[in-house]
Amino acid sequence: MLNVIRKLKPESSGLKKYYENQSFSLRRAYSILTDLYNHTISGQLKCDIIEARKTINDKLLDIINILEVINFKKEVKTMTTIQPMPDNAAIIKKAPTIMSLLNSPTFKKQLEAVLPATLTPERLVRIALSEMRMNPKLSECDPMSFAGAIMRCAQIGLEPSSERQLVYLIPFRNNKANRMECNVIVGYRGFLALASKANVYIESDVVYENDDFEFQKGLDTKLSFKPCHNGNRGAIIGAYAMARVVLPDSTIIFVPEFMPKSDIDKIMTSSKSSGYGDSPWKTNYDSMARKTVIRRLFKYIPMSAEIDSAIATDELADRDDQDNAALIVNEIVGQDIQNDISTQTKAEALATMLENTEDKK
Repeated sequence: MLNVIRKLKPESSGLKKYYENQSFSLRRAYSILTDLYNHTISGQLKCDIIEARKTINDKLLDIINILEVINFKKEVKTMTTIQPMPDNAAIIKKAPTIMSLLNSPTFKKQLEAVLPATLTPERLVRIALSEMRMNPKLSECDPMSFAGAIMRCAQIGLEPSSERQLVYLIPFRNNKANRMECNVIVGYRGFLALASKANVYIESDVVYENDDFEFQKGLDTKLSFKPCHNGNRGAIIGAYAMARVVLPDSTIIFVPEFMPKSDIDKIMTSSKSSGYGDSPWKTNYDSMARKTVIRRLFKYIPMSAEIDSAIATDELADRDDQDNAALIVNEIVGQDIQNDISTQTKAEALATMLENTEDKK
């Protein structure tokens, strides 16, 4: 199908309109399922909804890929506008674009080396382009910073999906470097997904003042939660998380944790990432509150290497210390360049490498 579409002109409005209508219908269905998910307490129904939304999301990604082919000329013009750092301008002979980096065989090979078996480089790149389409500010990011953010997602083993609240790609202005960069913030569902792979199953929710909630710590630990269903839950008072841990001998233990809103807000204000214009702290406070208490819960339960990596990524974002541009340069070029060579020279080598790759095609 894609081969046929590639032969069409970008202004093939009939085909384009058809797929845009399909996209609209799928997004509406996704929104309805999300609303249903947020208002149900049935665990089985929630699992069914998650599977249905994943199917819809996969179909949406296919349609977005088709639309990108139809609009190829327009997309290329938009995505190849970059602003290299002033101190790099005289050194970089040919700055790589976002598209050339993501589609580079070398980059995809590096992705494949760190991705779990359930993910492919092609799918990760496709989802990244989908995120860029939904948030045009991402296309303004430094290409190496954006590609480095995708590499970081691969290392964690999570798809960069803000709609599914797995991982958020956050564009922000680096005033010191005078460019737009991309940071990675792990969502609460991303932590839940990583925990389930380690036989740790977590239930988490935001608690409101009119909910029936009881939490007791100590040797006789107790957590009971019944959300208010009369439509007036009141103000947020905090968030809880309960982990069901399956030990190697098949023993099951439950570990609860609760954080009052005041503690959650302290974490938020101490995080530099909360100041970003597109920060999920501003757009999805409830989810970030859940994630905050889940991160604290991880202190008391066994953790996998992926969870450790996800927490480290989050902490770097909190300190505004994610240098994803350096990550992508080191991952792709680092094997061939000594560590004491400057980032500018590495950037030049990366650009040359990509240019040579294109020449061989």
